[in-house]
Amino acid sequence: MMPERSSRAFVPELEQLRTVLRLADAAIALCTPDLTVVWANDAYTRLLGRSLDTLPGTALADLVGPRAHRSIVRALDGAPDESPVDVEVELDARPAHGRILRLRHAQVVDETGAVTGFVQTIRDVTAERQSEPAARLAAIVESSDDAIVGKTLTGIITSWNEGARRLFGYSADEMIGHPIQRIMPPDRVDDMHRILGKIREGERVEHFETERVRKDGRRIQVSLSVSPIRDATGRVVGASKIARDVTERRRAENALRETLELLATLNRTSVLLSGELELEKLVQAVTDAATEVTGARFGAFFYNVADENGESYMLYSLSGVPREQFRDFPLPRKTPFFAPTFDGEGIVRLDDVRRDPRYGQRAPHHGTPPGHIPVTSYLAAPVVLRGEVLGGLFFGHPDPGVFSERDERFVAGLAAQAAIAMDNARLYEAERRARANAEAASRAKDDLLSIVSHELRTPLSSIMGWVAVLRQGKLGPAGVQRALETIERSGRVQRELIDDLLDVSRIVAGSMNLELERLDLRSACEAAVDVLRPDAAAKNVRLDVNLGRPAFVVGDAIRLQQVVSNVLGNAVKFSSPGGRVEMSLVRRGTDAEIVVRDEGIGIEPEFLPLVFEPFRQAEDIRKRKCGGLGLGLTIVKNLIEQQGGTVAVESAGRDRGALFTITLPLAAATRSPADAAPAAEHASPE
Repeated sequence: MMPERSSRAFVPELEQLRTVLRLADAAIALCTPDLTVVWANDAYTRLLGRSLDTLPGTALADLVGPRAHRSIVRALDGAPDESPVDVEVELDARPAHGRILRLRHAQVVDETGAVTGFVQTIRDVTAERQSEPAARLAAIVESSDDAIVGKTLTGIITSWNEGARRLFGYSADEMIGHPIQRIMPPDRVDDMHRILGKIREGERVEHFETERVRKDGRRIQVSLSVSPIRDATGRVVGASKIARDVTERRRAENALRETLELLATLNRTSVLLSGELELEKLVQAVTDAATEVTGARFGAFFYNVADENGESYMLYSLSGVPREQFRDFPLPRKTPFFAPTFDGEGIVRLDDVRRDPRYGQRAPHHGTPPGHIPVTSYLAAPVVLRGEVLGGLFFGHPDPGVFSERDERFVAGLAAQAAIAMDNARLYEAERRARANAEAASRAKDDLLSIVSHELRTPLSSIMGWVAVLRQGKLGPAGVQRALETIERSGRVQRELIDDLLDVSRIVAGSMNLELERLDLRSACEAAVDVLRPDAAAKNVRLDVNLGRPAFVVGDAIRLQQVVSNVLGNAVKFSSPGGRVEMSLVRRGTDAEIVVRDEGIGIEPEFLPLVFEPFRQAEDIRKRKCGGLGLGLTIVKNLIEQQGGTVAVESAGRDRGALFTITLPLAAATRSPADAAPAAEHASPE
C-alpha cells in the first residue's frame, strides 16, 4: 500500500549528502510520497532531458508520462513495506519519449516510522533492451537446423550460419564476401537472377525447390524461402535466404511416385493380360511394359524352345529396337548367362556384365558379337508355370547400373502374371482348336453323309435307269449288251464304295484281319494294272509300268492289290486326258518300293499333311469333279503299316502332279549281299 501522506515537508538533514549525490553518475531524485520530485542530481536531469532549475516540484507523471506513471504507482501499491521497488517502464512523455528506464524506489521514514518520501534511482536500459531481440534472433539463426544466408542484391554473401556450413560444407569465412553462385550448378544460375528480381520488387519467394552444389561436389535438392531485407527507411538493401535440404524428401517422393506408377503399370498390364488371349499380343504387351518401367534400352522374350542340339531359343517379342537388329545374330545359346534363366533358377541382375566372371567364356565371340546391341546392364527373369519354364524376359542397357532392386521386383511380378496369362492363352488356344476340330468333325460328318448319299445314289441311279429301259424290251442286242455292261460297272463301283466303308469301319474297330504269306510283289502290281488299264484307256491316260526283278515280301495278296489299285486308280482319276502315269517297282537295300507318279492336278502344300485322313478331299464337296468317298488313301496307309511298311506323298503344288511311294520290307529269304548294297545303286527304276 502507498504510505500515508506526511503533512510535513521533506527536508534533508545532511547537506553534505546532497553534494555527493549531485555529482554521482547514477540518476538520483528525492520524491514526496505522492511522487513529486523535490530534488534531483545532474545525471537525473540529463536522463530525462530537463533542467535542474525546473525539476523541483514537478510531478513524476509529467516527467515519465501517464502510462509509465500508472505502472509505477501499481508497483508501489503492491510492494511490501521497507522493500525497494523496481519497475521498468517505457517513457511516453517528451523529451525522453521511447526511452526504457528501470526505476528503483526506496522508502524514507522518520523517527516515528512514517514514510516521508522516496529515494528514486533511474537507469537507462534502452540499448540493452533493444539489443536483446537482436541477440536472441542471432542465437536462433545460429542454432537453426536450416541454412540461413544473407546476401546483397548482387548476390554477395553477407552472413552464413552454422546450418549453412552443415548443409553446404563451407565455413562462414569461406563464403562471406563471395558470390552465391559458388554453390549453384551452372544450369541453375538463372534461378538467382529471377529470385533477386522478385526481391528487388519487395516480394517474397516461398518454397522454391532447386539444386545446389556442396563443397564436396555432390548435388543436393534444396527448398528456398527468400525475403527482402530493408533499411530504416524501408528500402530493400538485401535478401535473407532460408535453405532446407529436401534431398531425402524428394527421393522419398520420387520413390513413392515411381511406386505408384509401378502399381498403375502393373494394374494396367494385369487388366490387359487378363483380357488378352492371343499369345503373340500378350507376350509383346508384357515385354513393352517391362521395358518401359525398367528404363531398358531393349527388352526381349525368348520362348524356351531349344533346337536339336539344345542350343537355341526362339525370339518371340522384342521392344525398344527393330526386330531387324537381331536378324544377323544367332539366337541365344545355353551360355552361363542364359542357362540360369531357361533352367528357372531365378532372376539375374548385373550392373556390368563385363565384370562378371562368366562373361566372355564362350567361343567364337568371347563376349558380345561385333555389331550387336551393346549390353552393360543386364536383367533376366524366367517365366515359370507349375515348374515348367515357358521362356525368359531379358533386358539390356549400354550404361552400367541401370537396373535397380525395384526393377527386379517389378519384372518378377510381371513374369508371374505373364506365366498365368500365357497359360490362359494356351488353354484358350487348345479349347479353340478342340472346338475347331469338333466343328470340322461335324462338317466332315455332314460332308460324309452328303458324299455317301451322292456316291451311292450315282451308280444306283444308273442301274435303275438301265433296268427300266431293259423292261421296255425295245433295245436291240447291242443296246442290251451296253446296258448290261453299264449295270455291271455301276454295281462294281457301288460294291467298291461299300467295301471301302466296311474297311474303314474295321480299321476304326481294330478288326482288320490280314492273311499274310510270302509273295512276289510284282503279282499284286500286275493284277492292279490289269484292272485299271481299261479305265486309263477310256480316259486316254498313258500307263507306263516297270516292275523290274522279283521282290518277295510277306503280306496279304488281296490287300496289297487293293493298296496298289487305290494309289494307281487315284493317279489315273486325277490325271487329265492325254496325261501319263508311271509305276515302278524297285529294290533298295532291304526294302521294296512301289513308286507311282502322275502329271495330274497335284496337291496344295497345306493339304499334303491331310491326304491320308478319312473323308478328306482337296476339292470342295460342292465343286467335286471326281467321285469317291475320300477313304482310299486312309485304307492304303493303314494296310501298309499293318504289313510293316510306310507310304509317303510328295507334290510340288497345284497342277504339278503327285508322287506316292509305298515301302515294304523284303522277305528275309530273298535278301542277298547285293540287296545290302547302297541305295545309290538302285537310284533309277530297273
